[in-house]
Formats: sequence, structure tokens, C-alpha cells
Amino acid sequence: MRHTWLRFPLLLLTLAAPWRVAANPGQLDPTYGTGGVASVELDGEGCFASVLQPDGKVVLVGNQNLYPNRQLALVRFDTDGTPDPTFGVNGVSVITSGVNDPQPHGMVVLPNGKFIVSGFVNGLPHFLGLVRLNADGSLDTTFGAGGVLDVPITGAYKVALQGDGMILVAGNTAGLSSGADFGVARYDADGVLDTTFGTAGLARADLTSFDQAYGLSVQPDGRILVVGGTNGGPLVSRFGVARFLPDGTLDPTFGIGGTVLVPTISEYDVPEAVATQSTGRVVVAGFSAVSHPTFLDADWALVGLAANGSADGAFGAGGTVLKDFAGYDDIVYALHVQPDDRVLVAGYAGFGAGYQNLRPLVSRYLANGALDLGWGLLGTTIVTVPDIYNGDMHALHALPDGRILGTGSINVTSGGTLCAAVRFLNNTCGNGVTEPGEDCDDGNTANGDCCSSTCHFDPVGQACASDGLTCTVDECDGAGTCRHPAQLLPGCRHSIAPLKGRLTIKNNANDARDALTWAMQKGAATAIAELGNPLVFTNYTLCGIDVSSSTFGLLFEIDAPAGGTCANASCWGVSGGSGFKYRDKDRTPSGMASLLVKSGTIGKAKASASAKGVHLGLPTLPLPLPAIVQLRASSGLCFETGFSSAGVQRNDASQFKGKAD
Repeated sequence: MRHTWLRFPLLLLTLAAPWRVAANPGQLDPTYGTGGVASVELDGEGCFASVLQPDGKVVLVGNQNLYPNRQLALVRFDTDGTPDPTFGVNGVSVITSGVNDPQPHGMVVLPNGKFIVSGFVNGLPHFLGLVRLNADGSLDTTFGAGGVLDVPITGAYKVALQGDGMILVAGNTAGLSSGADFGVARYDADGVLDTTFGTAGLARADLTSFDQAYGLSVQPDGRILVVGGTNGGPLVSRFGVARFLPDGTLDPTFGIGGTVLVPTISEYDVPEAVATQSTGRVVVAGFSAVSHPTFLDADWALVGLAANGSADGAFGAGGTVLKDFAGYDDIVYALHVQPDDRVLVAGYAGFGAGYQNLRPLVSRYLANGALDLGWGLLGTTIVTVPDIYNGDMHALHALPDGRILGTGSINVTSGGTLCAAVRFLNNTCGNGVTEPGEDCDDGNTANGDCCSSTCHFDPVGQACASDGLTCTVDECDGAGTCRHPAQLLPGCRHSIAPLKGRLTIKNNANDARDALTWAMQKGAATAIAELGNPLVFTNYTLCGIDVSSSTFGLLFEIDAPAGGTCANASCWGVSGGSGFKYRDKDRTPSGMASLLVKSGTIGKAKASASAKGVHLGLPTLPLPLPAIVQLRASSGLCFETGFSSAGVQRNDASQFKGKAD
């Protein structure tokens, strides 16, 4: 593994097999590569930068050891995580000549599909080069000198594109006579220095006696953010931030003359990446360590700056977030701000002494810097594979559907080094869009509607929103729909003699002439107290239920509500001291004209109902059989009759008439 200037060793990416049954944000996408991981072995240090192409393919860049020097190597994975056979040889392109001993740090894809890679290239006057490659991964020798362009700044790390396709590359100006400042050069797609940018093509920001840029991004309005380490004294570094206008002049509305020196967090603070939230807040991510006596126990560090560069006290604790995972080295390399302003951070963390205990991980933070417990396991996904030695993650990309790609490398104990890409599920439950990892998304995170608060189907039979009917049950179907099948109540009273019930339904073209009559005689013993008190509080409902299939269907529901006034008189009255009767000339709300319920000893209890008119909802005839009619009281009592083909007297498109079984 290589080491960089006053920085921690560059490690390699590893990724976890799925650790949760439910598909939640932060879980590996099992449809990508093998269990969410795509990898190709290279005999080198690994891959350190990547780009996401418009077609969803991802291209990684690193190096491979080919004697006598390392050579530039690129890997492209298809959208399913398999190596792309149309790229190089089996998805790998190795540039065997023309790029001497490269250490790539940045990469962009041009509008024409070609790639620009930035990094150190030995033999160049300023050691920093831009390399252009064709869309198939081969070296584009028409660019610069045989495909490589010397850039007049040193220590460069990142490259970015402006909206017009111009190329920005950031580093420092240590190779120039005027000192080591943040330096940004701008080129067109053909590698011609744009002398209208900054001063003769170079923009610079002097923060301290030695400034080294590590991170570069372009804001939506075209302004350019650069972050890096600055000299705060012997073995002391601070987060430095500079913002340039699109033409390369320092932005006077940011910080002091376009620059910000973040107050010391620990002793050795180094930012690696920068991004902007929709509010204009600038988020800087890196690490913070105590430099004496050694650079141990580096922690993840995030800093929030207001749009004008001032400390944003609403982010984290007074503008800063620190994360120490297990008391060892924790380093950030990648940062991505989602459309909802949540912040994804990737790198590695130490879970024991020694390089072999460094593990890659991704955390997600809310817009205000609080850890997002909805990502991974309590905000963090620690990723691993069998035979891992160490690893890290260097880049994050968002797919159009919201899933996240992380790229980097894997070192395994057997000695191999893999360039790897991992795809994370990243659904946003409640946005109304069913995304990978979700069963459903109904636009909310409420339970009880058959699509759970985590956007998975509620189990079959779970209660859901009522349809307002008495004769149905409200339950989930296990596929995200709240269904309302008819429900049969158990324990209803029946006739003690056969054929002592009847049902007649007349369905006329004129709805005003629709009619239904039902009766049950010679019922089982029923006490008057069981009838409840419909004069005041006991509702009655006549339910017709189709039981011809496993899912019961509602044929009709006719209500006789408790109490009430019908035609200036009470709807309910007492019948002979042993029961109750209901009469409503208006037949509201659902067509009931009359109802009688009688208590009595065995064979004496009975019930009957008559309904008609435009308020009556009737089933389509012929009536499906078998069918069951239940008269239900809200007190819990019910009377039941069943009808089958054996008792049918007429069953056609206009009328059903039959006796109970």
C-alpha cells in the first residue's frame, strides 16, 4: 500500500453480505454483482477514483504493477455488476505505455464519453498530469503529449467538470516561485489551458504558508469550492476552504476574501471532500487527529459552513461533527449530499490495532449533521467480505433511482487486490415512489394502510382502514392492498327445523321498485335481553354474503340504526313485550322498510326484514350460491340462514326466490 504526505495509509474497500432480511437503506443490493459487490483483481495498489456514466455503468481507475513501473488500469462494470466485455479486455483496460508510474486521484467523464484522469505521473515537469482515455478505455494519444498533459501545479488530487464541459483540476502551487497555495487550473476538453480563467489559466488561494488541496466541487450556481490541509504549525493542519467565482477569481462573499480557515478541531485536521446542500450550506468532510506523539486515533470530522463561509451552529455541535468508531484510525475519503440534503460519508474505520483491522464503512447523516439511524445499522454500514485484510471506499455515486454506488479496493489475506464497486439500497420511504428495496410506497410512513412505515407489505390479515361497513372485515392482502371481504360471524342462531327461512330479491330496471324480503322462523332459544335495546343503542344490520369461493363477497348490507325518528315517530318500538320492530317509510339509509326481532324459547324466536326502493343496494342476479344471510345486532347477537341450489325456487337475472337449507 502507498502512503501520502502526512496522511494515513491508503487502504482498500471491502463490502458486506446482506445483514438484514428487510431491504432497508444501507443494505447491499443483492441484484448487483455477487451479493451487492462487483470486483476484478488487479496486481497493484487498487482503485482510487471512479465515474458513473450516464448509462449507469461505473468506471474505476487505479494502477497495476507491470515491471518496471506501475501502469494505469481501468475497470468498467455493467449495470448488473458484471465486468463490461466491451471495455478493454474482459472489462479491464491497462495502459502499458505512455503513462509512467501513475497515482490516480480523480476522474471525470466528458460529454463525448471520453475520460479524464488526474493524478501524479512520474517524469512530468510538475509531476501532475491529466490523462485522457477513449470511451473503450484505450489511451487517447491525441490529447496532450501522447495522451498525457502536464499541469502547472503539483500535489493535485481532484478533477471536476463545469457546466460548460470545461475541466477543473486542483492541487497546490508548490512548484511555482510564489509558494504553495491552493491552485486550480482550467482546460477545455482538448487540453488547452483557458487563459481567461484566474490569472493566465490558474486560480489560487493563499491561506497559510503551505496549502494542499484535496477536495474539489462545483456548486449549482457554478462557483468552485476547494478544500485541503493548511499549515497551522509543526505537525499541525487545519481545514482550509476556498471558493472561486466561475471565472476563477476568489469569491469576496465567502469567508474573508474568498477563504475560510476552520478553527482547529484536534491538531491535525485534513479535509478530503466538499459538497453543498440545497440550503447553500457547505459540508466539508475529512479527519481530525492528535499529532503527538503519533497520528493515532484519527476521527471522522464533518464541518458545516453557512453559504457565506461562517460557522453554521445548526450543523452538528456548533458546526462540527466528530465520529470515533472504536478508538482507532477513522478516515473519510468520500462525501455525497442527497437531494433531501442527507449526507453520505464513506472511508474506513479501525476496529483494532494494525492495518488488518481497518474496515470500510458508509454512514449517513441528517441534513443537520445528526446521525441518520435509518441507514444501515443505527446510521452506519460496516462492510466486510471473507478473507479480508483491510479496505476502504474512495468514491460515492448516486444512481437515478436513488441507489448508491461506492467504489474502492479490497485487500485480502491471500495477497490479492481487487478493484470493487458495491451498490447500496437507498430507498426513501414515504416519497410515493416504489424504489429498489421497497415492496410499496404510498407516500407516507404511517402504519395501518397495508404498506408499513418501512415501505414493506403488511402481513395478510393485518387490520387496515375501515370501509365503514358492518358486514365486512378490513384486512391487508399481503400485497399492499387493504381489502374488505365479507365476514361471517360465528355462533349465530339458526332455525331448529329445516326450510324455515326464506329470501326473495327482486331487481327491477326501475330502482324504485327493487325489493328484498328475508325471514327466519322457529329459531333457537333467545332471551329478550340478548336482543339489546334498539330503541336507544343497539344497531341491527342485515348482511348477505357470497360463500361460493374462499374469499367471501358482500352481496348486500341493509341497516336499521338504533333510536332515531322516522316520519315524526320513533323508528323503533316494542313488539308484544318479547321483541322489537322497526319501520321507516323513507327507507334510509340503505333501504330498510321494516324489521322484526322476537325472543322466545326453542322454536319461538324469529326475525324478518323487508327493504325496498332507490336506497337499496342489491347484488347482480342470478344470485351466486351458496349464500348466507345474517341479521346482526351490535349487542353481539345474530340470526343466520343459509341458501343453496337445493332450496332455489327461482334464480335468474331479475329475481331470486328460495328457502333456507
